[in-house]
Formats: sequence, structure tokens, C-alpha cells
Amino acid sequence: MSKSSFFSKLPLGLQHFLSFFVSWKFRIHLGLALLLVISSYFLINGYLDWMTRHNESTSVPDLKGLSIKEMTTKLADKNLRHHIVDSIFNREGERGVVLDQDPKPEDLVKYHRTIYVTVSRKMREMVQMPNLIDKSSRHAASVCEIRGLKIKKITTQPSDYCTGCVIRQLYKGEEIAARTPVPYGANITLVVGQAQGNQKVPVPDLKGLTIGEAKQRLNERSLNLGAEVYKDCLTEADSVAARIYKQSPGFNKFGVIGMGSAIDIWLRIPADPAFFDSIPPSR
Repeated sequence: MSKSSFFSKLPLGLQHFLSFFVSWKFRIHLGLALLLVISSYFLINGYLDWMTRHNESTSVPDLKGLSIKEMTTKLADKNLRHHIVDSIFNREGERGVVLDQDPKPEDLVKYHRTIYVTVSRKMREMVQMPNLIDKSSRHAASVCEIRGLKIKKITTQPSDYCTGCVIRQLYKGEEIAARTPVPYGANITLVVGQAQGNQKVPVPDLKGLTIGEAKQRLNERSLNLGAEVYKDCLTEADSVAARIYKQSPGFNKFGVIGMGSAIDIWLRIPADPAFFDSIPPSR
């Protein structure tokens, strides 16, 4: 049976419906629709590429250690933004600088990407002043170290009720009560009671100690650090790592010194770890 005879036997309404799909009018409409779909695809894809800057990226600069102003300028030069996600206390480093960042340095990102940073707080961390009254100078030194406070100086004052213990605690020359907020790392002066007459304490052996270790040992004996003389120390790191090779007054097992007195020290970085073993006791 031919297609025309089959088509002629169909109901008239169905014949009109099917004849539309084989007409030139339908074919033109179908072609226009396909053209519209294809054109829309390329237009939308091109628009998205333009919006997201497809295949256009830049490397993330290293922001650590920069101030907020320096960081903002450096990111603006690369068409990048920033957002501060946290600010924390940085006890050892500089305040108000970038500590961490995400994405990391040298990562490739799209232009206008937001870089998330953590910065150190500009305000110093505050701690509560401990109650050091009636504590031994050794105990007071340990408490201050735990709280992050530094003993700047130890002085003595005659006392009948408390010998060798703290009778006053000072900050910036003024007495300070326990629980008063002070900056972390603040310098505290202790006044230690002393019996009538110049009370003596043994001269400690500081040979081989760092400056920090020497301060701790002196504080425990109600003594102060005097002059510091550094040899061959070119940087701050050298000074921190340097070790004591001479002290005045010198150490001997029978030597004593007045409470509150100062001991001068000489420091250097030894090339040989056995250097200090060969040094005779200071006189």
C-alpha cells in the first residue's frame, strides 16, 4: 500500500494534523527554534565566561607579617579582596599584622576572589595581677612567669614580720592590688622583706645560662640582673641564644651577696658546646 493511499484513509482531522509536520512552514519554524537554542547556548556560555573570567587567574601574594594597610594595597594591585575572619593575641610577635591566610601564597585564584586572613590584635592581652604578698621571692618569680609577667627589679626593705618574702608589689612605681588587669609581659617590681642588718644570700652560678634562665635564677634568690655585655652577638636572636661565660661578683661555693644586689654578666654564642666547661669560675 502506498503512503498516499494510507494517508487518504486516515480521518480528515488527523490528516490535517499530520500534514503540518511535513509542511515547509513547520520546517522553517523548527529551524528557527534550533537556531535560537544554539544561539542562546553560546550567548549564555560567553556571558558566564565573562562574569567568571574563565581562564583568567592570578597568584595569591604572601600577606604574612603585613599590616592591614599594606595587605589592602597589595591585594588591590592584584584585583583581590580580603575579609578578616579572626583577630587573636600574638604574644611574641608584632601587633596588628597578618598571621595566616586562605588561600595560601602562590595559589592561583580568579580575579576579585576574597582572601580570608587572621590578624594579631592591636590591643595588648590583659592578665590579672597575682597576689604575691607574703610569698617567697622564689615562689613569686614562678607565679609571675606562669602569668606572663616579668620581674623588672627586686628591692629590699627592713621587715620584722616577713624576711625573704614579698611585702609590696609595684607596677610603674605604684603599688598594685591583686586581680588588677595589667598587660601581658608587664614589668613588676617586688619589695622583699629583709631582717635588720644586710641579709646575705649565696651567689648563684650563672655560667652557661641564657639571659632568660639567669633572670629566673636571680629572681628566685631576691637578686637583680646588672649590666649585660654581649660579645659577637649581631642579631636579637643571637642575644637570646647567647650564654653567660663570666659574671661579677663571681661564683664560689662560699660566696654570699646582699639581698637585692645586682650581678653583672658577659654573654657570647660558643662555637664549641664544651666551651663553658673550660672556663674557670668567675671571681
